Amino acid sequence: MNSLCLMGVMAAASIAAFTPLRGEHFAEDFSGGAGVAQASLAYGIGSWNFTGGAARVTMAKTSPYAYPDTASLSPTASAFAGDWMESGIDLVGFKFLAGAPSPSHVYLELVSANGLLYRKIFPVPAPGEWTTFMASVRGCEEGGWIPVQGTSDEFASALRNVQSVSLNIQRAGAGAVEHAVDDFFVDQLPRQVDARITSGGAQFALDALQPGALYTLQASASLTGQWREVHAVAATNRIQMLEIPLLPDAPVYYYRLLTP
Repeated sequence: MNSLCLMGVMAAASIAAFTPLRGEHFAEDFSGGAGVAQASLAYGIGSWNFTGGAARVTMAKTSPYAYPDTASLSPTASAFAGDWMESGIDLVGFKFLAGAPSPSHVYLELVSANGLLYRKIFPVPAPGEWTTFMASVRGCEEGGWIPVQGTSDEFASALRNVQSVSLNIQRAGAGAVEHAVDDFFVDQLPRQVDARITSGGAQFALDALQPGALYTLQASASLTGQWREVHAVAATNRIQMLEIPLLPDAPVYYYRLLTP
């Protein structure tokens, strides 16, 4: 888990106020075909195709020799370029379906118009199941971005003039394999937009969730105290209601939501 969103204070007599979302959500679902993204393979051993509502890369068999080929996919919609800070973008992510064998590396690269380059590496998923990955861009270290060209202090400058963001998939082994990508998105971090106490417990309305992603709700009696997991949130909609029992051992509790 990487990104963190504080949801405010929840107590019997204290309800957090509504906060409107500033940034706009955009997701590239690749239904428009090859024209919606720049797609390539470093060694050209295979091909990209855009069928079934997803971007799919087939890496051809190369045995007995294994080439460390890297497939790259960069959406070309205007939402993925320009001034991300002015646009209110907090988060970039995608859904990924690994074939067998799983790739050796999966990572994002963010490139600015002035030549800055940052890389976000994700854990390699097991094959055969769609997984949602996302990275915060609220800060270089906060989002786990690695400066490749530039420094951590220049990350905000890069966000002011983003040229492109690309997903990179590095193959493992020499056998033929197909991987798939869907719903490449930019968005705000999830946040609480309503909260109340009911007879059943604490009820939250959450916005900017990514359907299909699994979030973790944590609670603490103090912002500087120990956080504990209290609920797993499987997102089925962008806006979702969540109700959990009140915790009996403290008069006030703070809640936060961790992204995948």
